[in-house]
Amino acid sequence: DYHKPEDYLDSFNHFIRQQLNQSAALAVVAILGACWAWLFGVRTAPFVINGRQFSERETLVGAAAVSAVVVLAAAD
Repeated sequence: DYHKPEDYLDSFNHFIRQQLNQSAALAVVAILGACWAWLFGVRTAPFVINGRQFSERETLVGAAAVSAVVVLAAAD
């Protein structure tokens, strides 16, 4: 929604808030991408949490679910 700023300070504050929101979204996407790259490109040992070894299918489904939750939570 666009509104005419009342003064330059209001306009500047609006601009900074928009840039921070975009930077935060970019950071979230970069972190998710790094996690996916590590899980499926770099990692050589099986994925283990609390002594339980997860299959590649379980890892894929879990990573997709966590990514979806993070993206939906980060969306405006």
